[in-house]
Amino acid sequence: DTEDCGGADFVGTDGTQGTPDIIPPGGGGGDKSCVEMGYDKTSCTQPYLLNKQCPVNDKYYAECICPANYEECDEHYYGVGLACDGKYAECKCNTCEGYDYTESNIPKGYIKDKSCESCNGWKYTIKPNPCDGYKECANGPASGASSCLSGNKILYSDCQNCDSACPEGTTESNPGGCGGSTKNGCGDKTCYYPYKACCTDECPSYTLSSASSCSYGATSCYDSCYGKTWYKCNDAPIHTHSYSCPSGYQVSTCSSSQTLVGTTSKVCSCGATSGTCYKCESKAVWGQCTGYAANCEIGDIVFSDGTCNRNTVSGKTPIAVVAYKSGSCAQALALAQITTTKWAQERTTTVTSLPQVKGWDDAAADVGSCVNSKKLMAEGNATKFPAVWAAHNYSTAGTKVGDWCLPAAGIFTSYYNQQSAVNLGLERAGGVAITAHEYNKTWSSTLWNEYSAWLGYFYQNYGLRYESKGSEFLVRPVLEF
Repeated sequence: DTEDCGGADFVGTDGTQGTPDIIPPGGGGGDKSCVEMGYDKTSCTQPYLLNKQCPVNDKYYAECICPANYEECDEHYYGVGLACDGKYAECKCNTCEGYDYTESNIPKGYIKDKSCESCNGWKYTIKPNPCDGYKECANGPASGASSCLSGNKILYSDCQNCDSACPEGTTESNPGGCGGSTKNGCGDKTCYYPYKACCTDECPSYTLSSASSCSYGATSCYDSCYGKTWYKCNDAPIHTHSYSCPSGYQVSTCSSSQTLVGTTSKVCSCGATSGTCYKCESKAVWGQCTGYAANCEIGDIVFSDGTCNRNTVSGKTPIAVVAYKSGSCAQALALAQITTTKWAQERTTTVTSLPQVKGWDDAAADVGSCVNSKKLMAEGNATKFPAVWAAHNYSTAGTKVGDWCLPAAGIFTSYYNQQSAVNLGLERAGGVAITAHEYNKTWSSTLWNEYSAWLGYFYQNYGLRYESKGSEFLVRPVLEF
């Protein structure tokens, strides 16, 4: 009687025959039936997705669920995009932005201030060392006083006392005439002797205020009229004079492993000067580990004269920043990428001069930037291996073509482990951080297999990955010294 025969043939009470369409409870559209059965969802707020479709109406669903690829973020990571039951489509490392220092690279004169635990360990802001109990000394420290560096200021435990008053018999006002003058005990005030209207020159042949211009020394005369000592030069040497360079200067010119800081004259005990003395500092020799790198730290700026410093130096030109150091040897990355190109002419370009490095640990340990580069250049020209030749042909102030190389994979791992220090050095030098680029894939000189090579990529462990040799990525040269 219900005419509901489950699809079987039937004869209805009204004489109809056949197999009718099944009409779900609640009407032909099935709206009421789906809702009654618990399929009451037609849409979900992002990023939730509809799940479990009503069997009789495909616009109704039983529930809203998170996408399958969403995950919970570990401690010290944060979610990107909209949350879904505490899960996110992507988790990124909390780098503690604004906390630019680690325990190992806090500059001298500063101490830790605020702290933040990032996914790479604790990071800090810094503040000048308060140096409690120490003070600034306008007139210099007392003898034996200890010092403490607070930011860029040197403070002392005790200051030198000096007499600010004018010496007895003098006055601060200028009386004119021939009374003469002197300085107070602190050396910051001119004090005048009393005016003498009838002053007579008591040293008529002594006309010099100083003996510094005398070649063979001088004799002196105290003039009580003026209250000062006058000098006259000796006409001939009284004895044989010995000329020497002041402390810190040398007689010979600077060697190829030194840079000239300044010059002065040789001096004699008689006060005369003769000849030139040179003040030299050791410097880096590009492509050679001469030991100078012992003076440098990761994050230091390298200048065109072959020296390094934590900060910029007036009159010196920054060309690179130290990204790797081992003992007294270092490598410094150029201040910015120089081009975008392929590693090899084609993905299938044969490479016989380099070993295939397939282990992540082995790639991170390869620091032979110039060794790898020279082998590749010997095997093919700039058409066959464009990335290594682009680095080789790069030059700056203080460097020439051939001084720069394509970094080995381990240099990028060192950068990855010391990003804060290196990026701070690049910022101070006016350079660009590798991670400032959207994809920051930067070619290394380390081969992965016959089709791919390693490159710097700072979104995963070791700061490395490998890509097809025929793909185009960034080139950033490195200096070895």
